[in-house]
Parts: sequence; C-alpha cells; structure tokens
Amino acid sequence: ADDAFLSYYELIHDPFTPRVPGFKFFPAQRKSVLGQLHHLARYGQLLLLIVGPKGSGKTLLRQALVASTNKQAVHTVILSGRECVGESGVLAQIARGIEAGTSSSNAILSRAGQLAMTGQEVYLLVDDAGLLEDQALQALLSLAAGNGEGRLHVFLFSGADIEERLRELSEEEKGFHCIEL
Repeated sequence: ADDAFLSYYELIHDPFTPRVPGFKFFPAQRKSVLGQLHHLARYGQLLLLIVGPKGSGKTLLRQALVASTNKQAVHTVILSGRECVGESGVLAQIARGIEAGTSSSNAILSRAGQLAMTGQEVYLLVDDAGLLEDQALQALLSLAAGNGEGRLHVFLFSGADIEERLRELSEEEKGFHCIEL
C-alpha cells in the first residue's frame, strides 16, 4: 500500500505486507484488559477469571500476558485444562514449574513465599480451565488465597460456564474476580 492509502485509513503499518511466522492480531480493546490483568495481579488478592466464548481471544490474551510480564520479577507457570484435569495432576505440574519439594499445597505456597522473598511473584495461567475437576478448582482457589507464607497469582481462562462452579466452590463471598471478553 502507498502512503496515501495508509494516511487515509490512519494505519501505522501496511496491512498487506507479509507477516512473520506466528504473527497474531491483538485488537486495541484487549490492551486495556491486559493492563487491568497486570494491575489486578499486582494489587489484588483474588483469583482472576477471564471468560469468553470460543474465539474471543482468551489464549491470545494469555500469551500477551506472558510476553508482557517482567521476567525478572515474575515466575510464570502455564497449564492447560486439556492436559491435567484432576487436583493431583494440577498440583504436580505447579510444583514442577516452581521447583517445590513436593506437590502439596503447603509446599507450593512455601516455595511461592521463598520466591517472593527474592522479589519474584508466581503467576499461574490455566488455559481451558473449564475442563478442570472441582477439586482442582478448589485447590487453585486455595493457592490464590495463600496461607500467610505465600500465594500464587492465579489466572483462569475459560468459557463462562466456570463462573458458577467457582462461585459454589469459593468459601469466601467471592474469592475471585471475573473479567468477561
């Protein structure tokens, strides 16, 4: 496209040029959601639930969240509800990801506390979280709440059906914050 075309449509780059492999379009309205996720992770104490229909950009948002985190200050663990659905599998994957001694919730929270003392927060991002069993969701709520020693910043990406399940499992009035795409 020529400069007149780009200027007329107020484009900052040529939309017809070949893209690098793996290029994905990230709409501007998602940038505000990304900023909100970073803010809530930094200052909030709740599990963060990001819901939307298939194709709404949940996985792309998760990828952008990982790409935009400070790698020096954040230890990121990514799980998929397609790969591990039960509590023991989820805890084992988290323990492996943060190098905790065992796959118990207490060992994971203790390790998160150790990392926090060195200036690192733990982000746990779970794609396809609606596929997780209730016991696994309950464990994630507990890890997000923490135990005074440490806590994980838990992000669940799923369809809207998981919100009611979390509401039933949450011991507090609302142990999570939901963002709809």
